[in-house]
Amino acid sequence: MSKLAAHHDVPLVHYFHAASRITCNPAQPTCYLGECNYCPAIENVKVQLAQYFEEAEIEAVEFTQWTTKIDQLGNQGVGS
Repeated sequence: MSKLAAHHDVPLVHYFHAASRITCNPAQPTCYLGECNYCPAIENVKVQLAQYFEEAEIEAVEFTQWTTKIDQLGNQGVGS
């Protein structure tokens, strides 16, 4: 991602760069819970990512999502 973002004014290199573009500055707890009426739209990040992929001629993206697992005893673990 850093290679795709290198020549942009406001690069999206890590997930926290994207998060900062869709929450208030400074972010409040309601921003992270999706309850804030003042946060910028996620559309900003979507447009920027689409531009990165188009410039790099990337047609498909595959990703995995962090999940939480609960073991047989009901203890919450991390990651998958």
